[in-house]
Amino acid sequence: MVDQTKPVYSLISDVGLTNSRIQLITFNKSSNRATVVQSKFYLVKDFENFTDCFRDFLKEFKDTEKYPQNAVLSMAGAPYKNKLRMVNCHWPEIDGDALAKEFNIHPFTLINDFEAVGWSFFRLPQDGLITLHDAPKIEGKPIAVAGTGSGLGWVVLHPEKQDNGKYKHHICSSEGSNRDFPAIDLIDWEYLQYCKTEVPEIKEIGRLSSETSFGGVGIPNIYHFFCQK
Repeated sequence: MVDQTKPVYSLISDVGLTNSRIQLITFNKSSNRATVVQSKFYLVKDFENFTDCFRDFLKEFKDTEKYPQNAVLSMAGAPYKNKLRMVNCHWPEIDGDALAKEFNIHPFTLINDFEAVGWSFFRLPQDGLITLHDAPKIEGKPIAVAGTGSGLGWVVLHPEKQDNGKYKHHICSSEGSNRDFPAIDLIDWEYLQYCKTEVPEIKEIGRLSSETSFGGVGIPNIYHFFCQK
């Protein structure tokens, strides 16, 4: 019989282009919420690779009962076969299976960062939300979640009605940063013309992405455009 009170230690992490946050949590089979054991914040620029961050975090838990039994990393990018190479970052490819073997943590799973946001969306407390536009909620329709950091994250929550009448949502992550910049008014078009001559990305791939236009890396472009204008 499974001991419902036996603690499980898990490692979770949010790995972005600027920062990496690593956290050790614990829970048991009957827990409704996890308890944070340790949390650390790392600057990506201070490390040659993610493995060094990970090793630093784990050193105090080695050979203890708190050493994590499994791990999930939410990454700024699109994992494929449990591997991911973050764009606009000097770190080499991160391989979840290789990390699992090196640190003896199984399973060791990589997911898109906004997939993680999607899974947590319905657990957000209402007092943590700010309404920007008080539009009526339409039950049973897809929900879009977007966020701007160093890049641009995007996820869609697709509803599926269950036999009990409630909805289960499928989490569909996407690299929204790779969409074309949606110029829709005069100032947008002026900004696009500016970027055509000033932003190297357009010369390289022939178009302007949403990330480069208004994600974190686009802020200097916006600033210089308005200075010139």
